[in-house]
Amino acid sequence: MRLSEGDVVCGAAAATARAAVRAVEEAQWCSAGALARRLGMDPAACRTLLEALEAAGYLNKPYRGRLPQGHGSEWLPDEEFSNESLLLWHLSYPKGKSLAKARICPPVPRAVAEGLVRDVLARVIEVNHDLTATHVITRVAMFGSMTDPSRDLVSDVDLAVWADRRSDVPLGSGPELLLEGEAHRVAEDLAARDRSGLEALLAADDERIDVIVVDGWSETASAVPSGATEIELFPNLAPAVGWADAAPSR
Repeated sequence: MRLSEGDVVCGAAAATARAAVRAVEEAQWCSAGALARRLGMDPAACRTLLEALEAAGYLNKPYRGRLPQGHGSEWLPDEEFSNESLLLWHLSYPKGKSLAKARICPPVPRAVAEGLVRDVLARVIEVNHDLTATHVITRVAMFGSMTDPSRDLVSDVDLAVWADRRSDVPLGSGPELLLEGEAHRVAEDLAARDRSGLEALLAADDERIDVIVVDGWSETASAVPSGATEIELFPNLAPAVGWADAAPSR
């Protein structure tokens, strides 16, 4: 997702809305007071922004009250003992994740974007050949502005990646169903860190590339927004064959 200077998201400046969902993601579960402390904003304004982000689908419906021990969350002491219920918001996938990773900058020439995709696909092959990698990548699809062949300028490179965690293979199908309680929470947190690590590796610190990885521990089965057009790029490499002579990625 690409945002421009001056864009407004849910009634707030794009940079503020992005900062809010990033803060919620970092906290895992976040109250309006905790967000206000992170962003240096008025708590009432943060509450309004969180509700707007929730209504737009960037955040899930809030959890009421304190979470069970072991779940990452942030709130202020006075919120817990106020007359109103403590509300904790959580990032939604994939829409909220896309906003959290959005960049605020100019569009990208199509030829350059094709070069970026080519580079990512090369890293996909490297990951699958690396026995120490956290995942085996099974599918990559492109969505967003690059699926429109008539566009010479695209917002960014949006890629959905499906993968299997190598450490889950010995457990067989559905490893997330075999663990309970604290063991499940720890494994879930580790899986989330592994996904984030793979996303960073594939994007190679290039803000023009937005990669979302989905595995057996993800909250959603697909990183492609509902109804969006997608084009498979791996293992079916055919769509990108013509990009071999694309302009340099930088």
